[in-house]
Amino acid sequence: MLAKGHKFSQDFTRPWHVLRNQDNDARKNRQSLAERDLIEERFFDGLDWETVPQGQKGISALRGTLRSMILSHTQDQLPNIVSDIRIGIGKAGAQLDATSKAKATPEARKSYLGYIADRFALLARQAVGGNYEKEQCAEDHGTEVECRDCKNFFAHFGDNSLENQRKRLRGNVRVLNQNFADTMRRYGKATVVIDPEKETTTAPPMTGHLQQARERSFQPHGTAEYYTHKEPAAMSRNDYETWVHENMVRVAAKGPQGEPSDSAYAGLFAHQAGKWSNIATQHLNAVWLIVGDFTNLALDNACPDGEVLVELRDRLVDPNIEKLKRKARDSLRDLVTCHLQSHSGFYDSVVEVSAVRERAKVLLQRLANMKLEPGQSPEAAAAGTTSGTEQAGSQQTNGNTPKSKVQQSTSVRGRDHRARERNLKSREETLTYALESVTTILGSGYPILGNTIVREQVVPIIARQIAGMFDGDGDADTKKARRTGPSYHKVVHGLYPSDSTSLSAARVIEEVEMNYEGIRAAFISYVLALVIEQKIMAKIATNVLTRAIIDEQDTTTIDIIARERPEDSRKRKEIEKELKTMREVLEVIEDYQRTVRSSF
Repeated sequence: MLAKGHKFSQDFTRPWHVLRNQDNDARKNRQSLAERDLIEERFFDGLDWETVPQGQKGISALRGTLRSMILSHTQDQLPNIVSDIRIGIGKAGAQLDATSKAKATPEARKSYLGYIADRFALLARQAVGGNYEKEQCAEDHGTEVECRDCKNFFAHFGDNSLENQRKRLRGNVRVLNQNFADTMRRYGKATVVIDPEKETTTAPPMTGHLQQARERSFQPHGTAEYYTHKEPAAMSRNDYETWVHENMVRVAAKGPQGEPSDSAYAGLFAHQAGKWSNIATQHLNAVWLIVGDFTNLALDNACPDGEVLVELRDRLVDPNIEKLKRKARDSLRDLVTCHLQSHSGFYDSVVEVSAVRERAKVLLQRLANMKLEPGQSPEAAAAGTTSGTEQAGSQQTNGNTPKSKVQQSTSVRGRDHRARERNLKSREETLTYALESVTTILGSGYPILGNTIVREQVVPIIARQIAGMFDGDGDADTKKARRTGPSYHKVVHGLYPSDSTSLSAARVIEEVEMNYEGIRAAFISYVLALVIEQKIMAKIATNVLTRAIIDEQDTTTIDIIARERPEDSRKRKEIEKELKTMREVLEVIEDYQRTVRSSF
């Protein structure tokens, strides 16, 4: 009655109704519904209610209206209700099927674990290959049902949360590999030599562009500490040579006094590369850290059953990962042992420097065999296009008037002396030019030849020594000057930037430095290619958890991992009950829809 004539009454989709309330005595006496309805019917039969339509008076009329309203609403919502019920049936059926397959029989349990292994292996292959795209689901179901395989494990491009970045295994490993290479270059050498003129060391800090690249790049979570090491010790050239010489004496072998032994070369290199093992081991630990993060996330995705996952880790996954760790450690240990010991293979493999040296020897031998005449080019001398005999013959037939024998003898001696001087000077100039050309060619492969001492002092000395060999008939002054010239030892000392009188120590240092960078580059490459790539990355998808590994397990192990537990049984029964109810409701609704359609 309150709604009658209300300003919102026109919005009502159903007519208003009037009811009679029970009084307090009726409620206290627990009046029955039939008695209440009878009293209400007599009440509305009075004259005061004649104007109210019969279908809007009393509880009986309201029940009919409510039934009509519910029926109409149900008919309107039936399509949505049917769709929701069918989706619920699909999800419950999938859960029940998975539970039944996992727990029913030993064969079913093995199949269930095989499915988990396939899922993990798929994610591992994608992560190792850097393929983070979603693959199409292999399950046969409608679009209204989203199974576990439909969900994308890898995040979209630009979604760089901590958990999502841990899934990008290949990207993380490549960053760590670059960190390892940078760390080896910066911290790998035990001792660096200070250049007092430039106030820098032979191992400068990271270059500017490399530092900027490192700052722009991300660092996988929790790995920065693995790439911080102690800076190399710095020593002056003189102190370093003194230290090397003292230790060479201590490890002297059976050779001549003062000559370095094999132990000197091997020992100095092992000292300089002594930090390699720790740097590489720390890199290996960092890689295993991010591999562990990935495997945990991939296993959680592949196996939603927490208890099965625990057993899988304890009995299969963790032991298999431990096997991979042992093999990786063994390979790294072999690499460290190989690179720190004195193996001739490393010296034999530095073919570029050896070839350059051989070419230099051949060229110098050719220069020594050449007999240049005044004004003659090296090419002409090498080709033998002009000879002294031909020149002499031309002089005798030049048409001049013959002179007396004394005049001729004096003239010949003067001419010969001047010719020898011109000849020697020409040879020295030619040999100097040739030797300077050689040092230019060799400079990149043999840094010593780029030394200013070599170019300004040693090259002219060597040229004079070689040129002097061509003139065996020189006068006494020339021979004396040749004998009193710079000693051989002084010339050789100029080849080495040494402040010490110990030539042998300088030679050992130079040889070790010449081979250090090449062997270090080989070590870095083999750690990354053999240990990280072949022993770890290539094995994650094939040696951790696969269907083949599941098939190799005996029935007892399979039952322990995937046996049906009390919670599984209870959950299965609940799913079965829920599934039965939804199917019954769906059947009733579909029967009703068929009845309604047939009535029209």
